Amino acid sequence: MKTYKSLITMLPVMLLLSACAGVGDDTMPEQLPLRVLFSSTNCTATEQAPSLSVLSSQRQWQESMTQLGKISGHTAEDINVVFANEQVLQINMGQKTTGGYSLKLIEGESSIQHGWVQIHLQWNKPAAGMMVTMALTSPCVMLALPRYDYQGIRVFDQAGQLRLEKALQ
Repeated sequence: MKTYKSLITMLPVMLLLSACAGVGDDTMPEQLPLRVLFSSTNCTATEQAPSLSVLSSQRQWQESMTQLGKISGHTAEDINVVFANEQVLQINMGQKTTGGYSLKLIEGESSIQHGWVQIHLQWNKPAAGMMVTMALTSPCVMLALPRYDYQGIRVFDQAGQLRLEKALQ
């Protein structure tokens, strides 16, 4: 009888502990599965300096895509983002005075080091003497990033030069 009472007393505690075992598992993945959501040579940047924005809500995503949609014809509804599991990084190269500039994700090169997301992009610019269109351009790329408790984000070009850095905490 005593064993039976002990078992009944311990059962709720055991259930509670087992339910909590899977909660709060914020282990970062070893591989960083980035997904390209949108890329263009003509985004809405008006600043000349490169920039990095983190969009963490559907509202921010809608606002950004409304601006980009005026140029590209795309809408937030065209591209599926699940904000419960991911956030969006908008990386802008900055406004340029000619064509020939672009950003492209280098597949398989992104990682996490000491809590910092390391993203590697092909940071393209026209070669010296190359014929280019004379038009204002503002290349950007938007990436879906799994939602974790990152320290920050660093963006590197193909030569390993740090182009952008943003602390998140």
